[in-house]
Amino acid sequence: MPSPIWRLRWRRPPVDDAYTAWLDAHSRCSAALAAWRDASPKGRRAAYRAYMVELEREELAAAELERLQPPVAA
Repeated sequence: MPSPIWRLRWRRPPVDDAYTAWLDAHSRCSAALAAWRDASPKGRRAAYRAYMVELEREELAAAELERLQPPVAA
């Protein structure tokens, strides 16, 4: 007979979702930075705004990740 533990639903901890969100935001921010760097003079203003939006999203995701998993002192 299977153990009752098998009846429990496995759920990822919230910190896993926060890390995934941060990693996605970090990747998007990196791509936006590269797009800003490579933009033509005419497109630099829009590329800069897009980068700033992605940077803010990354910062928010990092804050949520830190809230759920504070850094460990070395």
